[in-house]
Amino acid sequence: MGCFLTATFLVWYGLRYSQVAVNILLIILALAIVVSGAVWGFMRYVLKWEYASDPLYCVLIFGQLLDASATSYGIDLHPMAFRESQVVGGALIAWTGTAFSMFLLKFAVLFPAVYILQHYRKEAPPILWHLVLFTMIVVGFAPGVRDMARMVFFV
Repeated sequence: MGCFLTATFLVWYGLRYSQVAVNILLIILALAIVVSGAVWGFMRYVLKWEYASDPLYCVLIFGQLLDASATSYGIDLHPMAFRESQVVGGALIAWTGTAFSMFLLKFAVLFPAVYILQHYRKEAPPILWHLVLFTMIVVGFAPGVRDMARMVFFV
């Protein structure tokens, strides 16, 4: 619900104040949706992970790739000079020369994470499994929404 309210406010702000802000918002969200769909499709149909269709895994995938989309757009394409503050992400960007390499980092984390979480789900108490999954969702969505908001507001 919070993400919906945030997105609604950002769209209202963008429509009211700047077409550029709306474009930034739409580009980041479209990139996240397209890449999330591709990752989900790969997990579901190529790897044959039927559990990837669980709504919680879908939210996890989208949240993490929203973060990668916002970071990639902010560093490589946004008119303001954003930079990566995390050590691993910053090193990867410096090594590859593009912030779009953040998607590779997210893939390297997402595929094993979903696989391990599903196996852990069978053995762990449900409340602990949900807590770990919720934490991973928040770790993706929080910086993704924050970075997207910073780009839309040009701060």
